Amino acid sequence: IAADSRLAGIVTSPSQGGKRAQDRHPERGEGPVQPRSEKLLLSVNSSHHQSADKIGDGLRVVAYCPDDGIIEGLEGADPSHFVLAVQWHPERTVDEDEHSRAVFRALVEAALGAGRAAGRSL
Repeated sequence: IAADSRLAGIVTSPSQGGKRAQDRHPERGEGPVQPRSEKLLLSVNSSHHQSADKIGDGLRVVAYCPDDGIIEGLEGADPSHFVLAVQWHPERTVDEDEHSRAVFRALVEAALGAGRAAGRSL
């Protein structure tokens, strides 16, 4: 995961429910998030037979599998809009995995923020 990405902030920020690498506890099911220079390594449950190939305008690749080069995460280039796509399945591990929960919390927070910005109460 690109260290400067929104996704990296989600899975490592305590305020988003994620944990920094030094705060994680693998013995409690909190999989490794390891900083490697400009990237973070995160174990995910990636099981797919298709993947993104050509990336559309306004998107940027922020995560890929270091083993096969498959794109695992995309996000919008405009930081004022919450656009996040992951190729793995956080819904399958949300009960036991903190970074999966962090992805969903970030989505809910973005939706609540958009509702407030539009003058709606959600």
